[in-house]
Amino acid sequence: MICLLQGMPTSICISRYFVLYVMHRLLILTPTLSPDTGWGQYSEAVVSRLRDYYEVDVRTDLPSPLALQSSPVSVLRAASSVRRATDDVDAIFSLVAYPYSLVAYLATRRTDVPYFVSCHGTYAVEPLHSKHRLPARLALSKAAAAFCVSTFTADCIRSVTKSQNLVTVPNGVPPVNDPPTPFSLDHRVLLTVGAFKPRKGQHLSAEAFVRIADDEPDVDYHLVGSGSDTEYADGVRNIVRENGLSDRIHFEGKVPDEELERWYATAEAFILTPRYVNHHFEGFGLVYLEANRHGVPVVGTFGTGAEDAIADGTSGRCTRPNPDAVAAALRELLDDDRQYSDGAQCWAASHTWTRTVERMVTVIDRRLTDEYKP
Repeated sequence: MICLLQGMPTSICISRYFVLYVMHRLLILTPTLSPDTGWGQYSEAVVSRLRDYYEVDVRTDLPSPLALQSSPVSVLRAASSVRRATDDVDAIFSLVAYPYSLVAYLATRRTDVPYFVSCHGTYAVEPLHSKHRLPARLALSKAAAAFCVSTFTADCIRSVTKSQNLVTVPNGVPPVNDPPTPFSLDHRVLLTVGAFKPRKGQHLSAEAFVRIADDEPDVDYHLVGSGSDTEYADGVRNIVRENGLSDRIHFEGKVPDEELERWYATAEAFILTPRYVNHHFEGFGLVYLEANRHGVPVVGTFGTGAEDAIADGTSGRCTRPNPDAVAAALRELLDDDRQYSDGAQCWAASHTWTRTVERMVTVIDRRLTDEYKP
């Protein structure tokens, strides 16, 4: 029997009588596959497509990232548990950076099993500057490859670790298969989607709307998202009250997915103006693509992962993070939103989860067949 490695996720074994395809096996580490959370949605999208290429086992039973960060003993126990599986897998893929990356590092030490890591904005970068910085940097630098959700995320990591194993792989977005029914409102809609946090920058978008409100009297601003940081959310509400715009800026709170899709379908423009705050930042900005797939142009800000999520001048505008610059970009979109609609949809269509995972598979396969050069 002759066995040939073809640079594919399978070993192809040829005998006189049959061809046997032996798929490589991956062990995935993730906190959840639940569609109720962002991590779960990302994990499910990646895992379901990796199954087209590999035999995939998924571990969701490890302690949460926060629990592991607070207990070194729990990290060692988790690593010991994962290590017992290394005899039966060809690679480990942690869909969370620190501390799951540390679990993967400890589990594969003194073995031939490589591990891969996904890196998402704040969750990958902040630990590199925290009290956990030494193990976080070690675990990331020893990975066979670290898949960064944006060039900005990769640059932030590289500035600290000097890592040569960083590969930028943007997120994907599913297509709109069943277009939702827009809301019937008596005004045009400017939309924001995102939990209220300083790094999301809703205060900046509110201040920008204040500047255009008189020029765009038929536009109301709707903000969808939970007020997880109540102090920050109250500050945004104060901006609204102080400028007498309570009747035109609406706080919708967190809404079900079906209702969220209707808001996207209703909007004429979308805005999220994230900022870099103490190593907290928007790693990519999937909401931009979610708006784009409905033909809605977007406004975002430089100095975050939004630079990768927005095709400036095609899917919308990326601008400086100050109220005047953001207001100018908003005026451009609201005055001629159809100019960007086709470009927005094409940009979103180019970011599929299938393409995202194909990029990952290319790197994983090269490593598993000893062809990978970081």
